[in-house]
Amino acid sequence: MEYTLDEKVDQKVCEYLRKHHEEYRNTKQKMKELVEQYEKCHTPTLDIEAIKDAFVRSLNEKMEHRDEVLGNLKEIRNLIFGGERTLQQQTALWEESRLLEEQIQTLIMQNARIAMDQEQYQKEFDELVERHSRVKQEYEEQAIAAGQDVGRVAQIDYFISTLEELNPQAYC
Repeated sequence: MEYTLDEKVDQKVCEYLRKHHEEYRNTKQKMKELVEQYEKCHTPTLDIEAIKDAFVRSLNEKMEHRDEVLGNLKEIRNLIFGGERTLQQQTALWEESRLLEEQIQTLIMQNARIAMDQEQYQKEFDELVERHSRVKQEYEEQAIAAGQDVGRVAQIDYFISTLEELNPQAYC
């Protein structure tokens, strides 16, 4: 008996599917047997109540040392934020920068009015400009550092105020 091409293809497809279905079924059965061999998992699980209890216990432990923690945070805050010292340094640098700018303007005006030795003028001008650049750069560096310090201090102040507002008795 001869088969047509379509019948041959259908026959091959059916054989292929039977074979792979049998392999799949065997694999599935083997996996099922493996799972049954092992014991069930006895790992404890965490629920929301256990997490809350652990958090409250930890918070209560920390609240025992609340005053000490607050004192340390306030000391750190004062160390980070130099306050008056930093402000005085910035003010001194600003004033020095303005003074150097005035000296540069005076030197330029003097050179325009009076015939000066141009080599001497250029030397004095370059020295003043170089000093002014150094002072201005130092001022800008301190201003950036002070701005960063203000941000850190704000974070610490927020944490301190939050810690002060906590009532340790409410979590017992």
